[in-house]
Amino acid sequence: MLEIEVYSRTFYLFCILYFCAVCSGLSPFPKLLVVSTDGFRHDYLHHVPTPNLHLLMKEGVHAPWMKNVFVTKTLPNHFSIMTGLYAESHGIVGNEMFDPVLNKSFSGENTPEWWDNGHVMPILLANQLEDGSRVSGEMMWPGGDSLIRNMKPFYNAAFNASVSFKERVDIVISWLINEKFPANCIFLYFQEPDHTGHIFGPNSPEIREKIKLVDSTIGYLIKKLKEAQLYELLNLIILSDHGMTEVADGNLIEMDSILDPSLYHVSSGSPVWNIRPVDAGKLDNIYNTLKKASKTNHFKVYKKEEIPDGYHYKNNRRIMPILVEADEGWLLMHNRSKFTGKKGSHGYNNSLRSMHPLFIARGPAFKVNFTVKPFNNVDLYPLMCHLLDIHIWPSNGSLENVLPMLDIRYDKPVCFSYFNPFVIGILAILVISVSGILIGAAVLTLSKRNKVTTVDVNLETVLPKSKEGLSSKDELKQLLMEGSEDEM
Repeated sequence: MLEIEVYSRTFYLFCILYFCAVCSGLSPFPKLLVVSTDGFRHDYLHHVPTPNLHLLMKEGVHAPWMKNVFVTKTLPNHFSIMTGLYAESHGIVGNEMFDPVLNKSFSGENTPEWWDNGHVMPILLANQLEDGSRVSGEMMWPGGDSLIRNMKPFYNAAFNASVSFKERVDIVISWLINEKFPANCIFLYFQEPDHTGHIFGPNSPEIREKIKLVDSTIGYLIKKLKEAQLYELLNLIILSDHGMTEVADGNLIEMDSILDPSLYHVSSGSPVWNIRPVDAGKLDNIYNTLKKASKTNHFKVYKKEEIPDGYHYKNNRRIMPILVEADEGWLLMHNRSKFTGKKGSHGYNNSLRSMHPLFIARGPAFKVNFTVKPFNNVDLYPLMCHLLDIHIWPSNGSLENVLPMLDIRYDKPVCFSYFNPFVIGILAILVISVSGILIGAAVLTLSKRNKVTTVDVNLETVLPKSKEGLSSKDELKQLLMEGSEDEM
């Protein structure tokens, strides 16, 4: 009986040691992966079979749709998801904009003068600030590589369309399992089906093929997470920034036929124009002309101070004195010669169902097979802070709005993978020490009974070999520069 007891204890302790060794390659903190698939309208799930997205819905939660921020464009909404702030609060009021203080127009720069207004705190940076050991990463997330508070996510990759969707997934997985700097919070971005939706429209055969591509990419992500033994540990959120609506032939509003273009500047793209007069003294004349024309055309016009409060699009210097908002499915153009022939568009009012994006979440924190009521995308920020177990920074979002989707039994479950690596090392030393004492005692006892048994344990055969991971930004850059295979 003594031999069995000794070896049972020894085996148990070696199992703990092995488990510690396996988990030590992952971040010791709660893990979150957020995936954005640009322009994925909430109802695209039903345009074609999407088995992988539906699997996540069955195993987790989903909303019929999610309300995004005005304007329903890519940059404002991706930054709202990261910060929990409306566009007027975080300052990215469009994909194009003009800043009267800087006296220049935005052209995609990732510099602090555009992105850091002094009070934004992107979730990726909030995660790293919470603890010096936490690591964040962004894979091509719009605005994700911007310098804010003199910081960037530890891992960051600027947008590069030549890097396939599968390659992006592979790199993200390498960040999560990196032995030196494992990430616990990552944002991943795919530019489809938005790009195709603009060209062919939301009801085209081409868009259905891109929906299939997105679903197969999610399937590949699930497969890789399972291979890395992360699928059950990690909270996964799949979402989008906006939807898409059909633009019928002829649905063009030629503004040059309404207003002399020499009288004003436009600092944003259709279907919402921010207009600033060349001569500030002519503001009322320009507004009155547009207001009269709006009665027989498909657009609304507001002075800045008249913009409805529900837009949350008024209190920022980058919002110009006059706002022109096209009706759904119509485009604002100077004249028809500027029309590029697009069949789909977005940017319209965020009350429109066609503009509403996708939301699915799955993981240990979420309920199973649960449908949550629609909520605002700014509510994701306090939710993500909660999932990461970090300080909830001020935002326009509300945790209360999204609490129903959470499993009340989840409280950052205790697992060796959540311990600090230093603690894991101490535990390993203690386990080895106790094992040695027990084995020594067993040998001594058995020798007295003339029943000596020799056990030769080679730890190198017990502990898994380390995998080489991305440990520096130079290695990441080198990987991104390698030849890209075709997208799935």
